[in-house]
Amino acid sequence: MTESDFDRDLLERDPYGHKNRYGHGCLIGGSRHLMGAPFLAARAALRTGIGLLDLAISPEALVMASSLPEAMYYTIDELPDKAYAATAIGPGLVDDERSDRLWRTVSRQSKPLIVDAGALTTSHLEAAGPLTLTPHPGEFARLTGLSVAEIEADRFRIASDFARQHRIHLILKGTHTLIVKPDGTGAVNTIQAEALSKGGSGDVLTGMLLALWARTDRIDTDPSPNEQAVLWHALAAQAASRQMHPASVLATDVIEAIGRI
Repeated sequence: MTESDFDRDLLERDPYGHKNRYGHGCLIGGSRHLMGAPFLAARAALRTGIGLLDLAISPEALVMASSLPEAMYYTIDELPDKAYAATAIGPGLVDDERSDRLWRTVSRQSKPLIVDAGALTTSHLEAAGPLTLTPHPGEFARLTGLSVAEIEADRFRIASDFARQHRIHLILKGTHTLIVKPDGTGAVNTIQAEALSKGGSGDVLTGMLLALWARTDRIDTDPSPNEQAVLWHALAAQAASRQMHPASVLATDVIEAIGRI
């Protein structure tokens, strides 16, 4: 994929539309030592155009709620059993009994589910609806039992086989991110963005994925929401890098550039 594959119609807004037209999503994450991750993902989802967003976070992270007044808040322990347009789980989440309980709730829904970071485990590979996993090579090593070196030496085959075996969508992050469909076919992002080699970048992508999957009228289009989110993410990082050196770009700078590509 190149910049020409980005669908700029995603930036359009219906002058007669309303917030429910653009999806009601839920983002689940956060822990005592990783409070910021769900807020990065949530802000990215809102910047990408989601209509409504529920943010279910650890009680310790509620102190940061005032930094994002546009979201609606729950603690992880009071997660509502709603039928969301799409759900994302994992940014800042710790793999523990609470994570398994949350998974039982969200995986029952027939709507799209995006899984990242702390929710990426071998016990979270089945869901009732479309399932997208977003590992970096280290997380993918845990899922496959292979080493990072083995994965990097044969990214295409291993990613394709894994997606086909588990019938999932897979986004294997890296310099050239792979976006694989459940049938094992997919695409490669060729837009390089050095600014993304910094903590928080993956959380931003998760929020963007949530926003695009929540727009249910686009789920069956080609290219897929996953391909468009990866492209948009890289283009936003490039845009931020035109304002400052890539080494200085923060995840929050990428978020602010989402609407400026």
